[in-house]
Formats: sequence, C-alpha cells, structure tokens
Amino acid sequence: MDWRSSGVKILSGANRSTAAAAVRGVLRIGETGYSAMMRLRNHGYARGWFKVHDAGRPVVSVGNLTAGGTGKTPVVYWLAQQLRHLGYQPAILLRGYKQNSRGQSDEAQWLTERLAEDAALPPVGVYANPDRLAGARQALAERPGTHLFILDDGFQHRRLRRQFDWVLVNAAQPWGYGHVHPRGLLREPLEGLARADAVLLTHCGQAIPRLLDIVRQTIAQYAPAARIDQARHEHVGYMPLGQNALRPMSSLPHGRCWAFCGIGDPESFRDQLLATPIDLAGFTAFGDHHAYSAIEIAMLCAEAREVGATYLLTTEKDGVKLQGLAAPLPIGVVRLEARIERSEAIVQQIIEKLHLPPR
Repeated sequence: MDWRSSGVKILSGANRSTAAAAVRGVLRIGETGYSAMMRLRNHGYARGWFKVHDAGRPVVSVGNLTAGGTGKTPVVYWLAQQLRHLGYQPAILLRGYKQNSRGQSDEAQWLTERLAEDAALPPVGVYANPDRLAGARQALAERPGTHLFILDDGFQHRRLRRQFDWVLVNAAQPWGYGHVHPRGLLREPLEGLARADAVLLTHCGQAIPRLLDIVRQTIAQYAPAARIDQARHEHVGYMPLGQNALRPMSSLPHGRCWAFCGIGDPESFRDQLLATPIDLAGFTAFGDHHAYSAIEIAMLCAEAREVGATYLLTTEKDGVKLQGLAAPLPIGVVRLEARIERSEAIVQQIIEKLHLPPR
C-alpha cells in the first residue's frame, strides 16, 4: 500500500485501527485551529480589513472547497474555449504549483498546449505566478486586448477582486471526508460556499443519484442563491506519447494495460478506466503534480510486464511531464473533457455578471 492510499484510509475513517484513530485525534486538534484561522480570514475580507486588489479587467474565479480532485483544469479550458468562440479574449491566471525546470507547472503547460491546438481562434495567455495580481499586470502588459481573466483555483485567493465565483464540487467525494485541513481535505469550512455565485457538480457519472440529491441539498443550505449545474468528465480519446493525433479509445492496443497518474483524484481516473472494456492489469497512483524520472517509468514498465501488460495509460497532465523520457512500453495519454449541462446558461450568466460587452 502506498503512502497516499494509507493517508486516505486514515482521513476517511476506513482504517479503524487504534493507531489510525490516534492520528485522526491529533489531526482534529490541528483542524480546530485551521478552521478558526480561515473563518477569521474570511470575516476580515468581508469586513474590509484586508485589501482586495482590482486586476484591471473583470475576473471569473474557478475554484473549489477541497484540495484537488474536482476536475478543475478541464473546466478552465472549457470556459476559455467557450469565451473564445464568442469573440472574447480571456487570459488565465494560475498559481503555477510545482513548476518544472522551464518555469511551467503541469497545468500551465497542459492549458497552453491544448489552447494552442485551435489556431483559428485568438491565442490565450496563460500566466503562472503565485502573485496573481502580478500575473494580471504581466498579462495586460503583453496582451492589452485581454477582455477578462479566468482565475484558476481562485476561490480562497481573495486578495484579487472577482466578479464571479464558480465553485466545483466532486459529486462522488464532495466534502473532503467532512473535515477541514489537516483532518480532512476541506480548505475552509462549508459556510464558505455562501460566496459562490454558481456551483458545478463534477464527476456526476461516478456518483449515485441519491448522493447527488444530498449534495444539492447541502449546497442549497449554505449557498441558497447559487445556481447548481452538473458535469461529467469523459475520456474522449488518447494520443500515443509524443504524438498529437487524437485516436478513439476503441483503437487502443489489444492486451492488458497498466495505468498510472499523479493527479488530485487518481481514483476517478482508475474508476473511469474500469468502466470500459480495457483489461486493466494494475494501477499506480503517485502524489499530485508528481515529477517523473526515467527510472520510475522503467520500473513501471517492468511491473506491468510481470503481469502481462503490453502498454500503459496515463492522463494528459501527467503526459506533459513525460516528454523526453524513454519508455520500454508504449504509453497512451488519455484526453479528458468536461461535459457541462446547461452550458449556454452558465456562460451567459458569467458574461452578464462580468458586464462584458456583446461581441
């Protein structure tokens, strides 16, 4: 069992051992302090104690309440594409967590490459900077025609003023085991949902209908004025590592497969593969934003070969970190896209709230 799955079992309560219960007790002490700090911080922003800076253009934030696992990056890409097709020029502001030697995070590199595929549309600037205000200023200096900013992972980044808060909730694992850091995965108490203009339930295909109803009721309790929409994250094809041509999933090589990833919710990737005819021989989950080495890839391939697997599958966010690494077995990079219900309505609401002029 790897460290990640061990930690999940402790936080979720699946590990009922005495030692795990003791760890949860210690983490609960830390949770009390962290929750109090976040409540005080939010109260300070609400009262105007802390300065909020204007970005120079309207801002829509795409964020979440939990640490990772909501499928946020594909939604940011989807929103940028929707706005581009309507004639707007967005720029994306990211924190740029765990940048590589070229100064790019995996999200920034993935978004840059995906958005560049549609050469018929105006280019989108992707700016990774922990200081989002500095990123916005850089964007406007380089792209003065920018109409708006999409603030990636911005719900808790309250230093930058936004006109629309879109909060993503993983419908299959909505509330981070019901606890705030470090006892659970919530970044702030649930009452923070009151700041949301809209909530998007993601991974709805992996949640039972009864759970969806309960999640909706919880959202309505904390954010009664927020609209609630649903989305599915679907595998729409794959590309052999190092190639750009998207192929249908049905054309994957015959034989057994080994999958791996280093994303916020690796179980969602595994579960989606298990729901297909793919013969999944094994699965390896690394930590979020994991940086791969050639030795790790060689070891993965060796482990796969031992159980008769003839190829590997991973996510696009992992694929950008595998470029230039040799692999003894072929690796397929699976493309994930967000399918959002009532998509035109949410885009129109964002445009109206940001007071964007018609294009």
